[in-house]
Amino acid sequence: MPTTTTHLADRIRREREARNWTQHRLAAEAGIGQSTVAALERSSDARTSTLCALARALDLTVADLLDGAGPSTVSAP
Repeated sequence: MPTTTTHLADRIRREREARNWTQHRLAAEAGIGQSTVAALERSSDARTSTLCALARALDLTVADLLDGAGPSTVSAP
């Protein structure tokens, strides 16, 4: 059974890829560093403020990121 951290890492990556965004693009949209996005996609712990920024950039709630609810199929512009 995957851990919450692994699940979160997978969810961030899946949401980013559904938008055809690079890690750099997600970082820019969220106002965080690309290395932070990379670390989160490798299962690193995230600060609440970072999760909030990512959720905003991905048009999700923090709960969506944590529990896998919400949109995962997004049509890229």
